[in-house]
Amino acid sequence: MSDESGGSDDQEKIPDDVGLLRRVAPNQEVKDEHGGWRPSSAVFKDPEMSVDSENMLHATGRNWQFTLRKHPNHGLVRLNAGHMRRLSQRIIHKPNPPKEPDNDVHSEIIGPKNPPSVWRKLSREMSAADKIQKPTRDRSRED
Repeated sequence: MSDESGGSDDQEKIPDDVGLLRRVAPNQEVKDEHGGWRPSSAVFKDPEMSVDSENMLHATGRNWQFTLRKHPNHGLVRLNAGHMRRLSQRIIHKPNPPKEPDNDVHSEIIGPKNPPSVWRKLSREMSAADKIQKPTRDRSRED
């Protein structure tokens, strides 16, 4: 059950096998060693990291495109709920946050993001399947 004050986790609502979708801003993309892209480790540093729960999206007939509906230039990566829990993170369903009042599938990955080496490693080890959508830069805003 979700709890603002402490150590709860919504494992019944968001089981370990669920994908958690995290947006990647265009300035958070870096080249990987194969000439492709990966998210920078900065994507994973927020102690209350916003994600959308893929199981809840599917239960309501939506897909990953819902997560990008207001952010067309952002990329998208999939994190595994069980993997996040093994990294001592809690996953809480927090629907309709102030910045996204129409997002009933919003959740947060909560916990300290230390040591930074864990998040750098996570960023570098993302498989192609985990990188759903590549960010695009808005060239009209560049000088």
